[in-house]
Amino acid sequence: MVTTSNLMNIKLCSPRSINEALNFLSSPRHRPIAGGTDIIPGIRSGRLSVDALVDISFLDELRFIELFENKIQIGANTTFTELIESDLLEKTCKIIIETAKNVGAEQTRNRGTIGGNLGNASPAADLITTLLTLDANVVLISLKGKRSLPLERFLLGPGKTGIEPGELIHHIYFDTLRDNSKAIYLKVGKRRGMACALANLSLIISGNKEGYINKSYKVAIGAVAPTAIRCYKTEQILRTEASNEELINKSIKAICSECNPIDDIRATANYRKYVVGKLLKHALEKLWSSN
Repeated sequence: MVTTSNLMNIKLCSPRSINEALNFLSSPRHRPIAGGTDIIPGIRSGRLSVDALVDISFLDELRFIELFENKIQIGANTTFTELIESDLLEKTCKIIIETAKNVGAEQTRNRGTIGGNLGNASPAADLITTLLTLDANVVLISLKGKRSLPLERFLLGPGKTGIEPGELIHHIYFDTLRDNSKAIYLKVGKRRGMACALANLSLIISGNKEGYINKSYKVAIGAVAPTAIRCYKTEQILRTEASNEELINKSIKAICSECNPIDDIRATANYRKYVVGKLLKHALEKLWSSN
């Protein structure tokens, strides 16, 4: 069914199945919409121009949180509130819940979806930073079939992704956290709530109780480069030495060299680098000291 929206005379397509949605999306200037928390403001501001919106919000086939072969799979239509309320994530990957709590206000979390968050590809997106530390993959579907992309290759720039014409995000997947893992998500914004990050950081450490030397560190940062990024140089430094103040200083120097922030109306590049270093220091100290 196709109707006409009162939003700038854009057509609204209401598919009843994934295949019908994919048929609508075969037109290059048709875009999918679910929660609309990113795409509607983009259209109203003139940043985004489309001929039609394909409403996939009622496609329950795209709304799920499942465990399959030790991998968590989350459908594109899953909302942030559903992530927060998930018993499965509470048991297997609580860092996703903690990150989702940082997204917008309650109204945004109720409507916003993980697929829309990925598709919008904001460098400051909360969830994307954490998904990078989880080595997440994005599964795309089209009339030709499915394909999978590592999240790092999916993110091409601000608002730019590896989605090709006619494709739709179907789900993401990543490994469950090991029992000996500790994880934390931190962000700094202009205000305490509903703030777009000036910088954010996700850190996962996997190790035993005797210490974290030569253990696994995964670090990602957001809002300080054209996309959220994994910090492999910082990870390498962290895994080679025992935890101490000197290691913190070395890792701060490394993470500041890996990011490439800009000056904008919200913060200077130098301030963002300073914040990233402080976030890493706080994250390391908190996880090292936790039981």
